[in-house]
Amino acid sequence: MTVWAKLPDLLITGSIKRNADQAVTSAAVVWPDGTPGTFAATTLSTAFPGGVDGYTITYGSPVVKTFTQPVITRNSDGAAVIPPPR
Repeated sequence: MTVWAKLPDLLITGSIKRNADQAVTSAAVVWPDGTPGTFAATTLSTAFPGGVDGYTITYGSPVVKTFTQPVITRNSDGAAVIPPPR
């Protein structure tokens, strides 16, 4: 499951909530085994509006497990250069 938690774009389904900069702030997810969950941005990029620098993804309803992506480091182009371990 940890590998999938690193790829939230592949898990997000349905309606996506975005802020004024179009950053994804929350969304429903469905895991490969069909289990529902929720994506929630925890840190939005101030240097690169629209970017998400940290997030959580839950597994299960009720929640069985929560995966947390700590805040990433970006280069001057906005690409993640030091994604922290999960």
